Amino acid sequence: MIVQPMSDLHSDCPGFGGYPIGRTRLISNPSGYAGETTGFDPNMTVELGK
Repeated sequence: MIVQPMSDLHSDCPGFGGYPIGRTRLISNPSGYAGETTGFDPNMTVELGK
């Protein structure tokens, strides 16, 4: 049996966003380095369901 997570939160990426890989939704909201524009949203919330 292969188990695939429903979502994955990560920050080691070049920009803000979310995208699917198979049935997994990857979500990123990196703040980046000083002076870097990443699209970071300090008010972002993620709702996780069952």
